[in-house]
Amino acid sequence: DWRGGRAASGHYYPVARHFDFYEGHSWASGLRPQGNGKSQESNSEAVTAYVGCWMWYGLRGDDKAAEVALAMALEEARAGRDLYRFEGGAAGNVAEDGYSLRTWFGDEEAHRIGIQTLPVSPWTGLTSTKAWAETV
Repeated sequence: DWRGGRAASGHYYPVARHFDFYEGHSWASGLRPQGNGKSQESNSEAVTAYVGCWMWYGLRGDDKAAEVALAMALEEARAGRDLYRFEGGAAGNVAEDGYSLRTWFGDEEAHRIGIQTLPVSPWTGLTSTKAWAETV
């Protein structure tokens, strides 16, 4: 999804295919709209991906790319708290025109909470706060 802020040969590839810097979060469908606009189901997966980029670039000593990846992870986490989670539940899918209580694989509450929480990692607390977890 993200190339560390580097331009590809011929500039045919975007710097961030899924991350929308204006909206402050990713769209799983990329920047191409679907029927209900651009959408994304799992915010926690996106946070984990950007944290992975931050760690990778940090290990490689690429401080600039690591800073951008960390900023993307933190913005994605903020979106998770603000858009995907609400007291007592979670959205299944967030789109440009609103949100759905369905996931691609079902509409049970456990599906919605799971897709917004997994994978559980040391970074889960960035999006799934203890206060939110106590309400679901």
